[in-house]
Amino acid sequence: MKRIAILLAVLMLCCAAAACPAEEADAGILAALEAAGMTDAAQLQTWGNTAACIARKDGEKALCVLEQRDGRWTLTVSNPRALRQDLEDPRLYLDSDQAIFWTYQMDDVFIQYHCGRETGGEWETVDETVTEPVGDYLRVYLIAWQAEHGGEVVWQMRLEDENENLIREEQPKYLPAPWLKDCILLNDFDIERFPAEFPAE
Repeated sequence: MKRIAILLAVLMLCCAAAACPAEEADAGILAALEAAGMTDAAQLQTWGNTAACIARKDGEKALCVLEQRDGRWTLTVSNPRALRQDLEDPRLYLDSDQAIFWTYQMDDVFIQYHCGRETGGEWETVDETVTEPVGDYLRVYLIAWQAEHGGEVVWQMRLEDENENLIREEQPKYLPAPWLKDCILLNDFDIERFPAEFPAE
């Protein structure tokens, strides 16, 4: 429980430190969003030549990433399928210009999505971490997709104490998932198609 409380506090502090009100944001970022028909930018954060926010278009909220190229901001990711439309906005966190996290909290359960990229490269595949309390411990599921064997989901369960010390770790398990090939990169990620069920223990 302590780790969950700390995680939430850190996420809130990071968002507060990195996010800026729309009126204080770079005018170029807001212009790029407006040109793409995006409105109501929330949790807008910048790091170097990269920016991220949650914005709306045609009544849908979308995860947005912008990049500054040759001095001009360009919207490079605008993906409504990366977010649950039926839930409140997740906590968004841009970690340097190489990683983005968005986290949902459902009671004591944290569901965090993450995507990274190489310097100057494209945003890569999205992975998921689910953290839930189990008695005095935390059960952590690490879930990702890999291209091996035509495409498969790999997940691993870890049991940790409140200080993130490993108590027990299971061997990874694999599920054939070639259908995710076209919706696992950040630009095309579909949160509804990403497996949410966990194997029976």
